[in-house]
Amino acid sequence: MNKQTIFGIAIGTAIGIAVAAAGGALALREKPPEFAEVLEVTPIKSTVEPDYAQVISVIPRRDPNEPEFADVIRVKALKQPGGSREVCRDHVVTRQRPVEDEHRVAGTATGAVLGGLLGHRVGAGKGKDAATVVGAIAGGYAGNRVQNNMQHKDTYETNEQRCSMVRDEDRVTGYEVTYSFDGHQDVVKMDRKPGKTLTMINGQVAQDQRAASRSKTPAQPTEFDVTYSYQGREDSIVLDHDPGEGRKIPVENGAVDFNARSSGRVLVAREEIRGYDVMYSIPGSAEKSLVRLSHEPRVGSRLPLKDGKIDMAFDPSATKNR
Repeated sequence: MNKQTIFGIAIGTAIGIAVAAAGGALALREKPPEFAEVLEVTPIKSTVEPDYAQVISVIPRRDPNEPEFADVIRVKALKQPGGSREVCRDHVVTRQRPVEDEHRVAGTATGAVLGGLLGHRVGAGKGKDAATVVGAIAGGYAGNRVQNNMQHKDTYETNEQRCSMVRDEDRVTGYEVTYSFDGHQDVVKMDRKPGKTLTMINGQVAQDQRAASRSKTPAQPTEFDVTYSYQGREDSIVLDHDPGEGRKIPVENGAVDFNARSSGRVLVAREEIRGYDVMYSIPGSAEKSLVRLSHEPRVGSRLPLKDGKIDMAFDPSATKNR
């Protein structure tokens, strides 16, 4: 190889290196920036109202052996018709004694004699006989009437038995009782007339109401079947206390707090940050841009760019120490 050839190769190599270096510098100068600078961060806030569940019903759980009570609606006496019988009683009766001288001859004769004697004494001369006759007639009449009065007053008392038919009163043999229990009506026959309520044991009427009421007293329920509604769905739970039918129960993070009343906790409206409005600028540009992020970057930190825009998929923890 001659000197001219070697010299040409050296010159070409030098020119190639120079061109490559110039192209590399131009490429570096035209490469877009990789990060944007955070200028301002504004939290985006919204008000979150408390969440509640609604208690629909509360049904106490009872011991089946504990007494319950039914309301008496109607009581009808069951009667057996009374029979007829003869009743005899003694009565005191006043009777007139039998008359022996029915025509009152003794009284008439005695009166006539006395009357005649009296007329004979009163009369004088020929009129004595006439006075005696008149006196005898008048005395006989008077004696007759006196004997008649005496005979009517001659009475005595005696006992006589008088009988009559009487009907006994109807006899009450029991009671037909209509009652209401657990939303249903039923009928039961009882020996005694009940009060306003009936004692129920195991869902049945206790025949001996007095003994049932003395032997057992209603106990306070220890468990409650609670039905509640949340977000349009109903659910049930067994609690050891009555939360109150119709009451609103606080819900937090999807969990119903049935102990909120005992703990005294009350939910209130709160502010919640939904995101951040971030003002940033790209190095080499005077323009400012706005982007909404779910995390909070620090003012002065750098955000990665992708195709000239903020890379929304970047991991914030990766740039904390940059």
